[in-house]
Amino acid sequence: MPLIFIIFGILLMALSGLEKIIIYLNFADQAGSKMDTLFILVPGYIWSITNYTFIGGSLLICIGVIAAIYRKIENKKENKFH
Repeated sequence: MPLIFIIFGILLMALSGLEKIIIYLNFADQAGSKMDTLFILVPGYIWSITNYTFIGGSLLICIGVIAAIYRKIENKKENKFH
């Protein structure tokens, strides 16, 4: 179960990066290599979507790691009593 959270978290973080690349490619001819111009051309809510995707992926990875550590601790406790 924790592995599923970690995998989905990694996929969401990769999706966030892909979203930003696609946004840049759509406005590359207008913005060139200046990120300030790109931030002006793209509405703020679009950047928020990519940031929320990245944050969601990070949270899923953290949940997966915490669940894996918790499961390992619980298994050690069960092995002591048997």
